[in-house]
Amino acid sequence: MSRLRAFFSFAPLRARLLLLVLLAVVPAWGLMLYSAGEQRRTATEGIQQNALRLARLVAASHDGLIEGAHQILMTLAQVPSIRETEPRTCNALLAQLLKQYSSYANFGVASPRGDVICSALPLARTVNLADRAYVRDALRSRAFAIGEYQIGRISGKPSVNFGYPILDAAGNVRAVVFAALDLASINHVAARTELPEGAALTVIDRNGVILARHPAPAAWIGKVLPEAPLVKAIQARGGEGTTEAQDVDGVLRLYGFTPLAASGSGLGVFLSVGMPKTLVFAQVDRVFRHSLIALAIVALLALAAAWIGSDAFILRQVRALVAATGRLAAGDLHARTGMGGGSGELNRLALAFDAMAGSLQARDAEARRAAEEIWLLQTMTLAISTAPDLHAALAVALQKICETTGWSLGQAWTPGRDGRTLACSPGWFAGVAGLDEFRRLSGGFTFAAGEGLPGRVWREKAPLWLQDATQDANFPRAAAARTAGLKAALAVPVLADEEVVAVMEFFMLEPRPEDVRLEQLVSAVAAQLGAVIQRKHAEDRVRHLAYFDALTDLPNRAQLQERLQNALIAARRDSQPLALLMFALERFQEINYTLGQDNGDQLLRQIGPRVHALLRERDTLAHFGGRHFAVLLPDVGAQQAAETGIRILKGFEQPFENAGITVEVGAIIGIAVFPGHGEDAAVLMRHAEVALYKAQQDGRAYALYNAEQDFYNPRRLQLMGELRSAIAERQLVLYCQPKLDLRSGEIVAMESLLRWQHPAFGLVSPDAFVPLIESTGLIGPLTQWVLDAALIHCHAWQQADMRVPVAVNLSAHNLADPRLIDTIRNALATWGAAPDWLDLEITESAIMGDPAAALEQLKQLKDIGFRLFIDDFGTGQSSLAYLQKLPVDAIKIDKSFIQPLLTDRDAELIVRSTTELGHNLGLKVVVEGVENQALCERLKTLGCDEAQGYYVSPPIPTDQFIDWSKTVPWPLRTAHA
Repeated sequence: MSRLRAFFSFAPLRARLLLLVLLAVVPAWGLMLYSAGEQRRTATEGIQQNALRLARLVAASHDGLIEGAHQILMTLAQVPSIRETEPRTCNALLAQLLKQYSSYANFGVASPRGDVICSALPLARTVNLADRAYVRDALRSRAFAIGEYQIGRISGKPSVNFGYPILDAAGNVRAVVFAALDLASINHVAARTELPEGAALTVIDRNGVILARHPAPAAWIGKVLPEAPLVKAIQARGGEGTTEAQDVDGVLRLYGFTPLAASGSGLGVFLSVGMPKTLVFAQVDRVFRHSLIALAIVALLALAAAWIGSDAFILRQVRALVAATGRLAAGDLHARTGMGGGSGELNRLALAFDAMAGSLQARDAEARRAAEEIWLLQTMTLAISTAPDLHAALAVALQKICETTGWSLGQAWTPGRDGRTLACSPGWFAGVAGLDEFRRLSGGFTFAAGEGLPGRVWREKAPLWLQDATQDANFPRAAAARTAGLKAALAVPVLADEEVVAVMEFFMLEPRPEDVRLEQLVSAVAAQLGAVIQRKHAEDRVRHLAYFDALTDLPNRAQLQERLQNALIAARRDSQPLALLMFALERFQEINYTLGQDNGDQLLRQIGPRVHALLRERDTLAHFGGRHFAVLLPDVGAQQAAETGIRILKGFEQPFENAGITVEVGAIIGIAVFPGHGEDAAVLMRHAEVALYKAQQDGRAYALYNAEQDFYNPRRLQLMGELRSAIAERQLVLYCQPKLDLRSGEIVAMESLLRWQHPAFGLVSPDAFVPLIESTGLIGPLTQWVLDAALIHCHAWQQADMRVPVAVNLSAHNLADPRLIDTIRNALATWGAAPDWLDLEITESAIMGDPAAALEQLKQLKDIGFRLFIDDFGTGQSSLAYLQKLPVDAIKIDKSFIQPLLTDRDAELIVRSTTELGHNLGLKVVVEGVENQALCERLKTLGCDEAQGYYVSPPIPTDQFIDWSKTVPWPLRTAHA
């Protein structure tokens, strides 16, 4: 072993080269053998994949036939003569269509029961297709359906059928139009396919029936070969694949096969393309033999080259290559072989190596530049995105560009407020010292479009490069640039929404021809900056539109709600109040209708400046749309809020100028205060609106929210929705409250009072639902129900010899109803009642709603014989003169004047005066709200005639009145006094 090692150590290099060549040949032979086997395997796979691709191509053609059938049937389903299924015209149309499409065996239409209604081919007998899959699927899915390959019952040809539903206007299937694709069309596709020599194309169904064959289709179509190896291989795979099997003709082939209509038709038919294995391997074997010969030649040449070339021609060059390769591997991209010239392999290898090293060096430089550019764009985007404004973003961009690309000075120009000139932006960057004076001088310049370097870029919206700015005739700062040593210049526009929002300007200390790459890089940064600015503008616009009214530019409801939530947080933290005012403009609709909506909008725009002048800087004025506005007052309680409201109302006393005329506009204000009126923003806003509507309802200029007057709640909505069913389902109950004659001590009448026995809320008082009755339009049916209920009980009392009249209340809607008199007359007639069974009470405000109409109705009621009472007297607006005209018998003083009478001298004076007034007019005086004996005695002393209240009796169910009358100390008067 040591001798052998010594021999190799001292043997000539040439011999070692020869030995290496010989040693190299041995594994080469083994490699060739291995390669031959691999080539056979690769060739097998390649041929199989080619066969599979060819099979897919042919199958795609078949699928194209299916899609064509889909389009034809979908079109036929819309043809009127097909949809009407009139056999004569339908048969003729389908027969003509069959002539145009030779690939089809038949067209036809079947009824939903499967009977063929019309057919392109004549029908020798009645044909039913209800068992065909394509008919069943079309009826079930109401969509295009594909059947199995079959022998047509009409055409008698092997075919695959397709169905499409014909739907009526209601979406029901009225018929199925079908088409039979002739299997011969598959053979036509196969015949047009260019197959390699010895190849075979076969279409086989799942049962081994040959449906198409090329070549020699006539010899094979229709044969059943379920045990054929190819059929078994396809059945085992069940889908697309490749295999090696003996064909039906006995030839061993390499196959690719794929199912037809593989998209899910369920045909169970496969198309295969097979290539003869012997032909495939013959080509591989030829290649193998040629490779062996080539290897032998190469080995001989290598031995000869190793022998002849020796060290001078090979090893020296090899060493140079190895050295250069080592340097390159070590990262020295400047490594070269130095073997220029020559045409030998090693020389060409050396040239290729040198070219490769140069390419790597260039690519490395390019990659570094690209990385720098990407880094610049990324850092720019991040920095610009976080900049607070345009000038800050420009300052960041100028610095990054100068630091990355070598510019000595960068500054920016932005359009002035007039939009006609460019001014120097505050932000700038200098990479070298001594440029302050040029910067200061630039700050004194402005440029119009086309003037100077920035102005030209502004006008053209394109970058401009100056090799030496000091030599440019249209560069007014040339002298200052020479003093500062500035030469080359570049200016690029920053575009946002296709408008120049800035011009960035850069300078170098030496002249430089236009560098397209550098110009493109700076332009890319400018474009990125413009995109960020454009996105910020868009975001600002969207944010502004989301939180500010488009017409008045005031905060909208969403913005006010957000500010209100923040103000509530601060108010809770600091234990401070806050107030929310909502106001609506009066006569705004009149202005809109008279002057037009444009002038109405102009008026709304004037509201903001007018009201803002009356508020503090930290207050918020918002516009909710239309005539509605709101004011948020932090750190303000109810008293200050009312004062602010009054100040706003006085502000509206000054007229507005609109459309050349003076316009008077008023306002109504609703006020809600935290914490008394709500703890969150939504509740406060709703309560401010409730107060606004309450002020409008009461005719006041402003109102503070009062929870007791807030009818706008979920329970109210529920009661409103259930009122109608309450009447129908007899949930309403009639109560009554006695009236006591203060002189005789007798019960002289009863007032009917309505109650609602609600299934969920129990007994609901009239205050909770009576105000809802008129707004729901149920006042008519409800009045009828009360009249009937009162007369029912009066009839029962009459039978018991208790002649006590019952008072029924009439509303303003009742008085405005022209059917009121007939309604009451009919009720009396139904129960055989006399007018003195009923007293009618009408509130003072109901009369004053339409005094003339009310007076006419009251006169008619009086003529019938009813006693008429004015209810809640003193709370309305009737005058003494008008009171004299009313044909009434009594007035009822409201309980708000009665209950404080014992302690309030003013209340006593009002009751005394009203009693004297009533008596002077010949009217009885009835008082409500009498709660105790002392009050009753005092009212008797003041001369009041009748009393009603809890002292006499609380309201009792009317059907309990007879029992009640037997337990009280006051007797019943049996006739009117």
